[in-house]
Amino acid sequence: MLGFFKTLFAIIGVIATVLTIAVVWLVWDWIGSSDEPAAPDRIALRIDVGAGLPDAPPTAGLAALLGASRPTLAEAVAALETAGTDARVQAVILDLGTTSPALTTAQELGDAVARFRATGRPVYAFADSFGELAPAEGAVLLAAQADEVSLRPVGMMGLAGLSAEVPFAAGALESLGITAEVARRGDYKTFPDTFTETELSPAYREMLSSLLGDLSDQVSAGIAGGRGLSDDALAAAIDRGPLTADEALELGLVDHLESRTAFNRRVDQAHPGASVVSLADYAAIAPVPEPSAHAALVHLNGVMVVGEDSGSPSLLGDGAQSAQRIADAIDAAVADGVIAVLIRMDSPGGSPVAAAIIADAVAEAREAGVPVVVSMGQTAASGAYWAAAGADAIVAEPATQTGSIGVFAGGLATADFWESLGVNWDRVEAGGDNAGFWSTVQPYDTAERARLEALVQAIYDAFLDHVAAGRGLDRAAVEAVAQGRVWTGRQALENGLVDRLGGLETALDLLREEAGLAPDAVVALHAYPPPRSALDDIGNLLATGPAVADGGLVDRVLSQPAARALLEPLLASPGQRLVRTPSVLLMR
Repeated sequence: MLGFFKTLFAIIGVIATVLTIAVVWLVWDWIGSSDEPAAPDRIALRIDVGAGLPDAPPTAGLAALLGASRPTLAEAVAALETAGTDARVQAVILDLGTTSPALTTAQELGDAVARFRATGRPVYAFADSFGELAPAEGAVLLAAQADEVSLRPVGMMGLAGLSAEVPFAAGALESLGITAEVARRGDYKTFPDTFTETELSPAYREMLSSLLGDLSDQVSAGIAGGRGLSDDALAAAIDRGPLTADEALELGLVDHLESRTAFNRRVDQAHPGASVVSLADYAAIAPVPEPSAHAALVHLNGVMVVGEDSGSPSLLGDGAQSAQRIADAIDAAVADGVIAVLIRMDSPGGSPVAAAIIADAVAEAREAGVPVVVSMGQTAASGAYWAAAGADAIVAEPATQTGSIGVFAGGLATADFWESLGVNWDRVEAGGDNAGFWSTVQPYDTAERARLEALVQAIYDAFLDHVAAGRGLDRAAVEAVAQGRVWTGRQALENGLVDRLGGLETALDLLREEAGLAPDAVVALHAYPPPRSALDDIGNLLATGPAVADGGLVDRVLSQPAARALLEPLLASPGQRLVRTPSVLLMR
């Protein structure tokens, strides 16, 4: 009887919680719907860059559930492309706030801004501060692509060159009696150096110097070109930085020092009658052309792991991404008959097996006659490059960090640490000469070290072979640019690791080519996997809570047709309205 009442109260709690969320959602939707965006005749499109433009929407957690995700970079680019053909849009306002976007974001959005400006309409940029005692190269680079740049008189400009600092903990570990046991392939596969070295190795220093040098050249060229400054003038400004607002104005990096109110008033006077419309509101009133083709958009963000879907909801949102989830999304898109698959990557890599799972799905899609194009965001390196190498075409931004074709493996030997604490470990082995290989205490012996080296070599060989086959390169040529070295996108293009520089628009151009479409064909990008329903997310969130001990109670409640029939209508409409990133993105 006690068990019956526990179950009854748990069910009541689940339903009450779901209904509470539904009521809050309905109130939120009612408040929003009471002020639906109008469709003015004259528009000034405002893009809030300072709030952040994530590369992909969250697929889990309360942010995704409540539709609180910010507009994405893809949405901002798509809006600018649409605005370029929308006669109502008189101008674009870039609100930079005080933060700085990644260089790749600045480059991709800056290219879209340039295409809009080519229509003869202006772009205005306003910053409260280009970083407040913080680096702001991305924000300054993006602002330089605008017609006019305004900065608050008390603002600053965090422009002072690029640097990188790397921690080395070998000395600290040694003092604790801990030794890092690592095998690697590639002199530039330097992540383990943090645990094995006390300073930058020559290879590590060379790679960082090359990366920073190329990125610095990209930033300088973009700012100087956008602001009409000579290389020497910009170099002098950077040497003087960080800059005060007055210095930024004096050096020609901004056009106006003014408050936000004064900036808004000046834009209003330049475009009388134009209503300032946010990116999200513009999406609701923008012209929607009829697509001539349908393609899949698959996001690969974060570290790749093997196993079950790691996108289950949590309070904070997504964690590492399951390779199988990505592979299943590609398979589902092919089964649905899309004309092509566009994979957007922002990942430092992960498990080699995870990379191979995705690479296999890419190969199977191509075998089925569906071309695959990869668009790289801020990072697509190591395992992420493995997953990308077999695609029909790869696009990267000039500042994208990519390559890192190398492997490392190992662990920490802690025997001396435990001995210093008076703890002695002993062990018994059976079944094999290398049974101690998995020890987390003892260092590898000679035979075990030989097996570790052999395993790492096998993975490295497979990596090189896969890249050579996928990119149509000689294996020796791949090995020459591999060695675990990270390249900028611009360097990767020179080395044959990517096909073109640019963002989503450039990737779509290549997708049209691969799919045999006209250059101006309107392509509808469908999100794969599709967004989960609100009820599924609520159920998953509740199922992870302490109130449901058996983990299956919520599933049983929500699986009942009567329960879903009651709850779905409450959530369906608000859920559709509040989702910031649509499941279909129209790209011209």
